[in-house]
Amino acid sequence: MKRGKFSPEHHFMVADLDADGSPEFIFYDLNMLQVLKPGQKKVFEQRIEPSATKPRLIELEDGKLGIGFCYQD
Repeated sequence: MKRGKFSPEHHFMVADLDADGSPEFIFYDLNMLQVLKPGQKKVFEQRIEPSATKPRLIELEDGKLGIGFCYQD
């Protein structure tokens, strides 16, 4: 996935995942999840199984946010 070039089915979210006061940019497209800090610094990248639904933010016990997926059979 190239930054700025996405399929029509892409998903984009902004959230402060690590609770540091600075947002992360969450991109999901063509089964690839990328998390970036402002300035395009890559925090995380992971290929996701094709059966996954779109990503959702989930609240974790430590007050931080996570990214969750549901998988279809």
